[in-house]
Amino acid sequence: MLTAFARRRQVEVSEPLIAREFGGEVEKFIGDALVATFNSRGDQPDHALRAAGAALELQRRLSGFAERRPRWPKIRVGVNSGDVIVREIGSHGHVAYPSLGDTVNTGARLESAAPGGGVLIGDETHRRLPEGTVAEWQGGLRVKGKDEPVDAYLLLSLP
Repeated sequence: MLTAFARRRQVEVSEPLIAREFGGEVEKFIGDALVATFNSRGDQPDHALRAAGAALELQRRLSGFAERRPRWPKIRVGVNSGDVIVREIGSHGHVAYPSLGDTVNTGARLESAAPGGGVLIGDETHRRLPEGTVAEWQGGLRVKGKDEPVDAYLLLSLP
């Protein structure tokens, strides 16, 4: 579990990095995790590259900070590409528009399966990245909620 200071540091780093530097949107925080989306308006044909780049940079910045604090866990990042449903949920007093569906669920499962300090990407994300991307195939992962294994890649670098 992250301390309040660590959580604040995560927010201070992640929100501007994702939004300003890579053009994504931080949708929500769930405990010490966050959900971010790219291409939600259909105007980012390079959304997989943006998401993967944000993931690697987020890892770099937060891992460097955590290395100076041995008790802090290394973060894990999962990136998945595909169609999502955005739906209004709530009623009087609070309404949210979360992304829902298999793409989101699989992204969360990739994050859970990623090694500490690593970025695990789905097959569709991998296919959308440019030539020169360095990623190691992790085989068919068995993840909760899926009958069939999920192809995933440990993302090491982008061109």
